[in-house]
Amino acid sequence: MLHICDSDDKVSLPSGFENHYLLFRSADLDTCIELIESRSICLVFVELNLFGGSTSYFIKKLRDRFGYVNLSIVVLSEEEASFVEALFLKHGADAFWIRPISIGSFSARVDTILRRVDASREQFRSRNNNCSHITMNRAKFNIQFDEQSISLSKKEFELLEILVEYPKKVFSRTEIQKELWVETKLKNQRTIDVHIKNLRGKLGDKIITTVKGVGYKLDCC
Repeated sequence: MLHICDSDDKVSLPSGFENHYLLFRSADLDTCIELIESRSICLVFVELNLFGGSTSYFIKKLRDRFGYVNLSIVVLSEEEASFVEALFLKHGADAFWIRPISIGSFSARVDTILRRVDASREQFRSRNNNCSHITMNRAKFNIQFDEQSISLSKKEFELLEILVEYPKKVFSRTEIQKELWVETKLKNQRTIDVHIKNLRGKLGDKIITTVKGVGYKLDCC
């Protein structure tokens, strides 16, 4: 687990918690990413009042990097504020916990999240098993395809990811746009065609099929 807090932050997790769980601390984004990748961390605690109001920035960057399947993010606060809680949940946090919290309650909540992460990972792996030729590594934005390691751009990876998640389903450009361009506006849907072309260039022409007048589907599973 990782606790993102300012170096001089005296706020801590419940007494005794660190006796039962391996916990790292950092306030540097690059260090956080390195720890999550190298230690396979799946649960991150983020203090609400990080220096410079950077809590939302940290959450966005972690979500962009790791997605939702492999990482849960909990915001920790000293004060209850429903509008703040709603804001952070909307922008990618999984939970918003108000202190003080007893060690028993805190540990029970943590165990619940860890079980949910394990279940989500297993479900995701089961779906991906439908495409035995493709193994995806979101942390590095590369894939194993027919025993070859292939690097993709972030958007190429995310596009292939939704096709792999639902093999044989035909996705329209509008559906792909809604999945991949949530916060930014896509000016021209032909941009999607360019990403499809790039994926075919890296993986072969037959991996993604064009269904005329409808959209695209994965066709290698």
